Amino acid sequence: MARKQTLIANMIDATGNDAQYDRQSKRLLSMTVILAWILKSCVKEFKDFSIEYITNNCFVGKPEVMEHALHADHVDRAEDTEDMADTDNQPAMNQFVQTMNSESSTIKEHTVHFDVRFRVRLPQKVRRGRRKPKIVEFIVDVETQKDATLVQRLYYRGIYYDARMISEQYGTEFFDEEYENIKKVISIWICPSVAKSKAGSILKVGLKPEVICGNVEISEADVDLMDMIIVNLDDSDNPENKIIRLLSVYLSDVRTPEEKKEILEKEFGIEMTEEMEKEIREMYALSQALKDKTWQAAETKTQTRIASNMLAKNNPIPFVAEMTELSEEVVRSIAASLGEKAGVRKL
Repeated sequence: MARKQTLIANMIDATGNDAQYDRQSKRLLSMTVILAWILKSCVKEFKDFSIEYITNNCFVGKPEVMEHALHADHVDRAEDTEDMADTDNQPAMNQFVQTMNSESSTIKEHTVHFDVRFRVRLPQKVRRGRRKPKIVEFIVDVETQKDATLVQRLYYRGIYYDARMISEQYGTEFFDEEYENIKKVISIWICPSVAKSKAGSILKVGLKPEVICGNVEISEADVDLMDMIIVNLDDSDNPENKIIRLLSVYLSDVRTPEEKKEILEKEFGIEMTEEMEKEIREMYALSQALKDKTWQAAETKTQTRIASNMLAKNNPIPFVAEMTELSEEVVRSIAASLGEKAGVRKL
């Protein structure tokens, strides 16, 4: 008997792809405690600060999830209406519907957005003659890249994303020729599906001065304005690196919410908030729905092949429909596609 399609699977059909699942993974990444782990593990400026300090003191405002347009000629997404739809009397499932409508609009308009973009700041060491520490601010973008075939192109994409975050600062962070006020930008790429030889690795690409001739005094800090970091996850049971272990578990589409909760609490001291647990359960439901959809597509393909063979052997359409559990309308369509040369019986 054909498997009954779930509500979430129907909602996924509305977009024609797994855009909703992709958006849900980005919402998971936007949790500040997870971003704090990423910053501490991957960005040198944060390595000496605790997760608690980063989480409670370093974020400026809320992370933007697919709101800020990447290209200069594209407009930012309006504030998501789904946040206004989450009331005590309205099922959380309604949020999926509204998000999907927004996502479908984005796909139609071909607008590209930064995945998870946010600002963080750190106090700089107090220098002689200065009463208060200078606040250093960074603009960070965290991206997910599921397609393993595109991982090799991340070097180019990462540099472009960094360049956009720098160029758009003109007129907001600095004016005229005040280039010394440019804020450092960091793009971090999370890659769940990579070749086994690259799994469990982290790569950083940045600006580094090189004196070609003569004696020039310049420090790396003078040009340290952009970093592009690639984090290749490892779905094995015990990756050596903690952030790779954390993200591999957290973004897994195989582990249950209960498994994730246990590992996050025991290994990383991350207490599951209601919001985080809700997002994890919704992502898990979407992953299962996508698997159902894939299974249904494979099942339909098999049923169609069987029906074609039965029709070619002159079996009547009602009998073929009954045996394959396809509707007579679908079977008639298959019969028509076979053509008159197949000698198909129509009754």
